[in-house]
Parts: sequence; C-alpha cells; structure tokens
Amino acid sequence: MSTDPGCDWLDQLDMPPGPPHLRMGLRTLAPDQWLPTDAHTPAELARKAALLDQHDDLVQLDDGWDHAVEELVGVMEVALGHRIDRRDATSAIELLDAAGRAVPDDLILMARDDDAWRLIGGSLVFPNQWRLTEKMGGTLAEIHQPVEGYDTILSDKVDRFFDRLAVNRIVWRRNWFFHDSDEFFQPDRMTHATFDDPHRAATLTVRSEWQTLRRLAFSGVIVFTVKTQVAPMTEVAARPTVAAAMARFLEEGSAVSHANKDALGRVEPIVEWLRERRRDGV
Repeated sequence: MSTDPGCDWLDQLDMPPGPPHLRMGLRTLAPDQWLPTDAHTPAELARKAALLDQHDDLVQLDDGWDHAVEELVGVMEVALGHRIDRRDATSAIELLDAAGRAVPDDLILMARDDDAWRLIGGSLVFPNQWRLTEKMGGTLAEIHQPVEGYDTILSDKVDRFFDRLAVNRIVWRRNWFFHDSDEFFQPDRMTHATFDDPHRAATLTVRSEWQTLRRLAFSGVIVFTVKTQVAPMTEVAARPTVAAAMARFLEEGSAVSHANKDALGRVEPIVEWLRERRRDGV
C-alpha cells in the first residue's frame, strides 16, 4: 500500500511502550528548521485567513507587550527570509494577527512574572479543544488543564525547563491524539464516540501538533509555536512500524495515557484493527 508523503510526520510520533506515558520529549532544532513550509502550507494559510476573518477572538495580547510582538516579527522575518505583510497594522495586536497569517503555525506567547510563566498573548486559529480567551493570564499548569497527570508528572519539569531555556536554543516536540473529525478548528471540548467494532477505527483521524519553543533575546518572552497536522488512520496502517508501535502503546498504556490520546472507550477495537491490517499486509 502506497503512503502519502504529506503524512510522513507520522514517523515522528513518540510512542514509548512503557511508563511514564506523559513526557516532554523535547529535541533540539536547528534555527533554519524553525517555521518550515511544505506542500500543504498554501491551503493551511488560506484556512487560517478565512477563520481569522470570521472570528474576532482568535488573536489576543495583554497590555504592555507591544515590544515582544515587534521582536517576534523580526525573528520570524529572519527565519522566513522575507518581510511579513503587516496589513497596514497600526497596533501590536494587529501586527500579531499579521504574524499569525504568515505561517501555518499558531503562535503562543509566554512571559515570566514573579510567580510563574503566564500566557500573555497569541494567535490561536487551529485550537485543540481550548480557547485563547479562556486561558489568557493562566499559568502553564492552568493552560494544560484538563491534561490527565500534568500537575503531578510534568508541571515542575516544564516550569524549570522554561526558566532555563537559552536564547540560542530552539527545541521541538510532537504530540498526537485520536479524533473523530479532521477539522483543524476545534475550540470546544468534544465527546468522542466509543465503539466495539474494529472497522470503526478506520474512520478516525490522527491529529498531531508539531510544537517548538524559543526564547526571544530582549523581551525574554518564550514563543510556543504549534503546527497542526492530521492524517487518516489508513495512513498509519500503511506504515507497519508506526502501526505496531501504536498498537503496543495502547496495549501497555494506562487509563491516563488513553485519556490523553482521546482513546477511552475504543482502545481494544483500535488495537485489533491495527493488528488485523498488519496481518493482511495492508
């Protein structure tokens, strides 16, 4: 069975077979690999522009952070190799909107106060069951609610990493989930269908976020980019190594790991479908 090169990111999925099933999984990224484009970029930019024109709450910025947006745009222009179309922006939030329209990634801005790292702004057009307006001003722990186990497993580690991230270092990670829909814009919390029939697994979508973190030199703000990608489960089945790792992850995973992958109530049929497809050589 042939594979779609546009779904080759499936080979990057982090699916360790043993605990803990919630980890940072960060890797260093070369500066020239930040904000990459591909064959899907034009369509993704058009989708973002349409959503930004339809909704007036997808771009937010706290007062006092205009300089961070200016710095972000400068860093982005160096990475992209061209000036960003500022769309006659006359304010920092309009400039942030222009920056968001220039790349397929969502842009999240985090700043440190005396107590914690807090969300101070962003352009969030392809949300995975959350809204920027609901999380503004929130700490890292509050932003990650309701991720199962974040507060006990990752919270302190993530806070320490943010504190220590050097200006000249960019890191990346990738998460993934099972979704019933391939729609990129999913701001509302969803109740995913449960099922027993293994054939229903073929109708699911694997949704993934390729995320990067980098600190801006002058403002100290950490930019969190999120590039959303989706693939049908048939693309997983077409990659035997990925299919085997996914099945093993689900078989050995805890209820917490299943919840964080939106897999509750359908783990067994997904595993059976993956195993069956491998036996059939598909």
